[in-house]
Amino acid sequence: MHPLEEAIAACREVLRVEPGVFVSARFFFDSRFIGFSGHFPGYPLLPAFVQIAGAARLIRDTMGLKGLDGILEKAKFLMEIHPGKTIRMDCTRLPETGEERWKVEIRAQEALAAAFQLIFQASPEDLRKKGGAANLETTESQDDQTLFPEGG
Repeated sequence: MHPLEEAIAACREVLRVEPGVFVSARFFFDSRFIGFSGHFPGYPLLPAFVQIAGAARLIRDTMGLKGLDGILEKAKFLMEIHPGKTIRMDCTRLPETGEERWKVEIRAQEALAAAFQLIFQASPEDLRKKGGAANLETTESQDDQTLFPEGG
């Protein structure tokens, strides 16, 4: 696990898990959290990258998706999250898409702070090794979108 992922996981409390369907967790990032360093001096904000990586790790850890890369889509960040705020992350699988796609909503004091989707799939390299890429050109173009490769 990446050191930043470890720091994020240390700030979370899993609230509810419905295997394969839904997971919810509460996160508390105090002012000492490494993700605030440099973002921004004198006005610390939780980086969008930390929010996305936290969701990806939460889903991987609770849904057995270890070893799969995450791709980000439809991201909207609506609220600043400062040190000392508790946030809740709700992750819902979207099975109608036919892929491992998850809708993530992040709330601070019940207000929507961020929303995005994560798609989990084998890395293009793993697909090539297994010969499982039906359309390798599409898979290769998605390689540039890989948000947080597993183990990265």
